[in-house]
Amino acid sequence: TAPISLDEFAESLWKHLKITKKTLANYRGTYRLHVSSTLGNKSLGTVSKRDILEVLAPLSPPYVLPNAHVLPIIFREAVDREL
Repeated sequence: TAPISLDEFAESLWKHLKITKKTLANYRGTYRLHVSSTLGNKSLGTVSKRDILEVLAPLSPPYVLPNAHVLPIIFREAVDREL
């Protein structure tokens, strides 16, 4: 199968998370604002720790924590699905 991009996987994932609508909206917004523009087009399997740290580095403290919640969820789900 063709590699899936981080954006494609994230979009397919949102509907499967068992979270409140408000949390989902927060996750999607955080991802769209801080992750998608930088890493969204990368193949899921090629995103590195360094890539993630580069996304987090310029963020002010109030934005680091939400991103630190969203990214592990995405990658944990990818690992669980053996992608």
